Amino acid sequence: MYCDDGYGASRFSGKQRNEWARLLEDLSAGQFDLLWIWETSRGDRELERWARLLNVCRSRGVLIHVYTHGRTYDVGNARDWRALAEDGVDNAYESEKISLRVRRSMAANDHYVARRVYQGQVYAGVWPPLVEEETFAAAQRVLTDPARHRTRPGKARWLLSWVAHCDVCGEPVEVRALPRRPGRVYGCRRGHAYIDREALDEVIIAMVCVRLVQPDVYATLSAQPDDAAVVQAREQVQTLKARLEEYYASAAAGRLSPTGLIKMEEQLLPMIAEAEQAAAALTLPSALRGFVPDSGVTDVADMRARWDALSLPAQKDVLRTLFERITIRRATIRGRGTAFDPDRVDAPWRTPDSSPAPTV
Repeated sequence: MYCDDGYGASRFSGKQRNEWARLLEDLSAGQFDLLWIWETSRGDRELERWARLLNVCRSRGVLIHVYTHGRTYDVGNARDWRALAEDGVDNAYESEKISLRVRRSMAANDHYVARRVYQGQVYAGVWPPLVEEETFAAAQRVLTDPARHRTRPGKARWLLSWVAHCDVCGEPVEVRALPRRPGRVYGCRRGHAYIDREALDEVIIAMVCVRLVQPDVYATLSAQPDDAAVVQAREQVQTLKARLEEYYASAAAGRLSPTGLIKMEEQLLPMIAEAEQAAAALTLPSALRGFVPDSGVTDVADMRARWDALSLPAQKDVLRTLFERITIRRATIRGRGTAFDPDRVDAPWRTPDSSPAPTV
């Protein structure tokens, strides 16, 4: 297994993908005949490197299975090669668009939170901020997340549509109405597995509410120290603190008057407090920030009320954040294809080491 979670696959990533290099070496050495990847964008978003992978697989007769496609490709076949090559072009183009959006948003940072940048240093603006720093930081993480998809296949009306997946083919489930069967069911397009929609929704919601009243979940899912946005926010705190220490040193050496030091403190101390709050807010996934236990949430019933107040897209984000995956297995008893059976549902909780859940 080759794992590089947390490492960008585009040319803009600053981290070296050692596992990816090892994979290419082993492929070239002919050590295996099937390559399994989650999705093509996790292969490589740099077109030249993606083309090299396809060429190596073609020369070595290695098949490529893409989990999100639900199929295996033979790049020795011209049509299969073209399909994966077009994916490579699309993925590279998407990374270029993401980079452009990031640069635009960084250029706008002086505007929204009343900050200006001069020669690499951040200074307070003379105009009032449009939004709070915590709100701005949270929005930027969502908007620039490479895993964020910007289209939905139709109107989202049901909780687990395009969140849960079929255990047989890996495709996302949708709500369907079957002939001669009451109610609606979740099922994949290929008809491998159907299960009662209402019963499954209630079980998953109950699991979520029980989970969210446990304080350990928030510590478990908080961002790790290598999270780029968190590191940047913490560096901002240290930069402001270092600047204040310089003023203290100047005052101690007689180069800054007590009045001047007081003025510097009046400016910098609120900025440091704001930066610390923004860094703390970034460590928790945005989908869970409305659920952190406080005096307003005392038990599962209170948590359920807070859950019910969320919009459907927000509820889906919570599910993707909490669960590593939600999969539905095919019924094993003839004639009970749509009946709810907890043994047919696989829904493990996410851990800090688990891969991001697929999003749509």
